[in-house]
Amino acid sequence: MITTWMLLWNGPFRLQESEISDGRFWDLEDIDLLAGGGADAGPFTPNFLDELRRWREAGSPLP
Repeated sequence: MITTWMLLWNGPFRLQESEISDGRFWDLEDIDLLAGGGADAGPFTPNFLDELRRWREAGSPLP
């Protein structure tokens, strides 16, 4: 199960190192470039790409 959340925050933003090993922020353009649109989805899972597609189709606002 995947749940997508969007949060607008003026910071600061700190990743909790005890709970994750890596974290980064992505621009949508970078995701599109790395996803490739084919069998090679770069570092993204098919579930993530499907969730992003549905989010865009729903017209969800971008910050």
